[in-house]
Amino acid sequence: MTKPLSDVNWKTNYWQKSTVEPIGNSNEIPERERILQPYLYPPNDTLMSGWIGGTRHFHGAPPTVIELLIKKGYLKKSETQNESPTSEQFLRFMKRWRQYNILAHGYEVSKERDDCRITIEGLEFRHRIDEDDEHFYDEWHNFNHGADELNANYSWWD
Repeated sequence: MTKPLSDVNWKTNYWQKSTVEPIGNSNEIPERERILQPYLYPPNDTLMSGWIGGTRHFHGAPPTVIELLIKKGYLKKSETQNESPTSEQFLRFMKRWRQYNILAHGYEVSKERDDCRITIEGLEFRHRIDEDDEHFYDEWHNFNHGADELNANYSWWD
């Protein structure tokens, strides 16, 4: 069963430091915000609202968006959320299993903060799993094995 976004159990440790240095290109952050705008959580958020403590969450970002954010330098390949896979590893997994429409969720940190960045916190998908998908299901659990929250279609690293 797909986990509705409204049921996501948010843990609010917004002040955790990144494992990499802040992103440069701060003069291009409005472009970064435009790229993420369709995926902001809560839905229908505008560019200037939704910031809590200098952060705001996104959900449902497809591999093409993650790839674009990496290409433009807004998301570092080596960025992690604590013990999570890197952004590059998340992207590779999403692309490898493209037929399952795996999407990323995470947060962006405002340019007003010293630790300005985008971080992926986990993955989700809405594809129905059946018996023929046993290999994918095993790979899903192996890839997400260290997540703080993990179920059949959602992973999250705190």
